[in-house]
Amino acid sequence: MHSGRRCGRAGLALAFLMGAAVAAAQEPPPAATNFAAFVRAAYKSSQEQYQRAPTNTTLAWQHGRACFDVADLAANDAQRAAGAEEGIAACRQAIALAPKLAPAHYYLAMNLGQLARTQILGALGTVKDMEQAFKLARELDPALDYAGADRGLGLLYRDAPGWPLSVGSDKKARRHLQRAVELRPDYPENRLNLLEACLKWNDPKGVKKETEALKALFPAARTNYTGVAWAGAWADWERRWQQALKQTGQTKAPGPQEPAKGRPAAAQPPAAPKPRYPVITPVSVVAGTLVSVDAKLRFVVADFGLNPLPAMDQRLSVYRQRQKVGELKVTGPVRESAIVADILTGDVRVGDEARAE
Repeated sequence: MHSGRRCGRAGLALAFLMGAAVAAAQEPPPAATNFAAFVRAAYKSSQEQYQRAPTNTTLAWQHGRACFDVADLAANDAQRAAGAEEGIAACRQAIALAPKLAPAHYYLAMNLGQLARTQILGALGTVKDMEQAFKLARELDPALDYAGADRGLGLLYRDAPGWPLSVGSDKKARRHLQRAVELRPDYPENRLNLLEACLKWNDPKGVKKETEALKALFPAARTNYTGVAWAGAWADWERRWQQALKQTGQTKAPGPQEPAKGRPAAAQPPAAPKPRYPVITPVSVVAGTLVSVDAKLRFVVADFGLNPLPAMDQRLSVYRQRQKVGELKVTGPVRESAIVADILTGDVRVGDEARAE
């Protein structure tokens, strides 16, 4: 899950899903390393300030936010857990001193989400604590972080297993995701989450509505959410938007990286006729797209969208323009529709296709 201010998916988008960072329209494109450096510098600054004044509740929750962000960039579960636990401690300190401080409850929930990612045993208890913290934050300040509490609850209910295993509920997920859109309809993350949920639920009317809303929203959003602090969010939004278009069978449309160049939607040339509703066709092939490649550490992240995920230790072939360019071995971890795999052979790149033979 990502802080709405920078990254994007609460229950459950995470830094290992993130491709190269993308610039704001007014700036040269910053490298992904610039975004990571921004996050780590913010963490160091907040840590120093909080350590000097540990009873300052504002500094405490701000450090909790910075801990969440740096945990999102962690290279392994040990680093992620350490960052999350530091953030949890800071937020709980703030809550002990100011029980009705909404940001402290909110970033407590966000850091609990990071901690749950590292757990196998005990994750259910962490998820329940996360749910309660989001509920308290929502009661205290529903507008916080672009309707972050409703967004977080919606994704938690959407992605968690249902009863009796966990708290998952499509009905609750829909209610909270729609509430986030009602509170901040101008924030792309909220509408993207609802669009992805409608795809998951095979709701063509909802897909059509949110797709059209996002097409209209993105040009203005490019001017409202700018700078290196938003680089991670734009990279994530672009990837997910194009994936959603692909899943609905639509052609590539102007999105986060392709604003309508200042022209209103009505002035654009008419689009080719489309079906009344997007056609969502279930696919059984094991095939995904590489969304992140670490050539130095020799691993990739592949997003399989609505396709089945490969099994652990399964070998995949990598193709570029129908030519085989490498081989992978699935190692995990898994997050939603994305999975990590080791590079066995070849020179693979972001955008390549990974599939089982």
